Amino acid sequence: MKDISITGFQHPYSLLASGKKLVGWGSGGVFDYFHALFPMPLAYLVDNATNRQGQFKCGFEIRSPHDLKKENPDNLLIIIYSSFSADIIHQLSGLGVFSAINAPVLFCSDYRQQWKKIDHLLDQPTTKKTSCSNKSAIVVQGPTVANLTSKVIALHARQNPQSSLILSTWKDSDSEELKRLEPLIDDLILSSRPDIAGIQNRNLQIVSTQAGLKRCQQLGASYALKTRADMFILAPSIVELSMMLLNSYDPTPAQNWGAHDRLLIPASFTRKYLPYSPSDLAMFGYIDDLSKYWDCPLDERHFDLLSECHNKSLFQLGREGLPAECYFGGNYSRSLGRPTSGELMDSWEFYRDLFLIVDNSWFELFWPKNPHFPDTYPHRPTRQTVSNHFWHLQLRGGLPLAVEEKKIDIKKEFWS
Repeated sequence: MKDISITGFQHPYSLLASGKKLVGWGSGGVFDYFHALFPMPLAYLVDNATNRQGQFKCGFEIRSPHDLKKENPDNLLIIIYSSFSADIIHQLSGLGVFSAINAPVLFCSDYRQQWKKIDHLLDQPTTKKTSCSNKSAIVVQGPTVANLTSKVIALHARQNPQSSLILSTWKDSDSEELKRLEPLIDDLILSSRPDIAGIQNRNLQIVSTQAGLKRCQQLGASYALKTRADMFILAPSIVELSMMLLNSYDPTPAQNWGAHDRLLIPASFTRKYLPYSPSDLAMFGYIDDLSKYWDCPLDERHFDLLSECHNKSLFQLGREGLPAECYFGGNYSRSLGRPTSGELMDSWEFYRDLFLIVDNSWFELFWPKNPHFPDTYPHRPTRQTVSNHFWHLQLRGGLPLAVEEKKIDIKKEFWS
């Protein structure tokens, strides 16, 4: 596969001057997002989901990726509309020597600027810290990503030099990649993958996070930041500042439920109308609270999440813990002896008492895999997230529900 550079292009549509045939790979939410903003004259779409092949979306036929073998690679440009671009690039290499570009790279100037900022921050070499405070730790969990995880970890080491840095990943990880990462971290935890990955890989997330947090406890850390191996937190001194912010709020509501304090989380994916759905992109708090949150039984259920979302209301999705965030959040609430009624106000009180929700700018999150979030979608009310402003309104007494309560019974087909 040939990666195409966008250097010199003043606007995404300037690619049309190349005269190449355009094909989109991916027909899900990433395509919906970017095609609404930057509609391109695609010849067709391809998608690995066989149940979508033969259908049409936005007037484009959805075909099998194998149809690309019929194309002339010299006259084709593939725009990748997917959060799994790395997997698609690998798959493309087996189909032919095609030119391809990731949609965020093409359409998002902010995306390119973020990479420039990261490269600037990492301009100087980073070496392993010689001494760390046992007061705080950073757990970077999940599979390592070549040419990405090393930068994620190096940035953590540079931005938070007083925190122990722990990588919790898998025994079957690439050994050469682990050797490159070892000088940057204070501890490496290698776990065996569970037999059942779970819907949205939730069981993998549980196992790797539990292992990392257990190591934090062994180190005697009081606080921890849990984040992903494929996500950047660009805000400097985020551990120290998060500690100060958390301590500036009264912990009594959380303590009334047996927690030490609230958990600090970002707004993105903390759904306003999907009950018990706190974001797990990044979590900061007392180590005992985090360990309690992730002391979650593996979910061995088998179901198609997309189908369930289209057939159930938001109330049912949250109450049954079908999306991963709802599964984790609902389990945490019940583990504290806090029943989950599934009602909207109960979910908001859950956020109010047990979390401190900040806007994404607090962490300065950059997720190359999914760079088009935050996904507030103001024109799709029931996909809204809980902003810091809304959280403070709840803290100060809440809002009358009125029409709001009815939104929780809307099925996903009306809000996706």
